Amino acid sequence: MRDGRANPIREAIASEEYERAMQLWTELTVQVTKEIIDGTCTAATMSEICDLVAWSRNIVACDLPHLQSQLTALWVGSRYVQEPLADSWMQTSG
Repeated sequence: MRDGRANPIREAIASEEYERAMQLWTELTVQVTKEIIDGTCTAATMSEICDLVAWSRNIVACDLPHLQSQLTALWVGSRYVQEPLADSWMQTSG
C-alpha cells in the first residue's frame, strides 16, 4: 500500500512470523473497515489490499509443504525418544 500499511504484513510473512502477520492483518482490516464506513476508502486502497491478499496466499501456499515437512520430521524424531527430553536432562544433571 502506498501509505506503508502493507509492508509490516509482507515482512512478517516473509520471515515466517505468521502470528504477527495475523495480528497485523486484523489491525489493517479494522482500519479499512472504518474507512469503508466513513466513505474514505479509495479504489486504489482496495486494489492494493487485493494484491496483498494474493501475494500472502501465494507465499503461505508455498511455505505449507515446507512446514508440513518440518512437522513430519519432528513427529518421526519423537518416535525415537524413549523419554521426554526435559526429564532425561533433569535426571543426568542432578
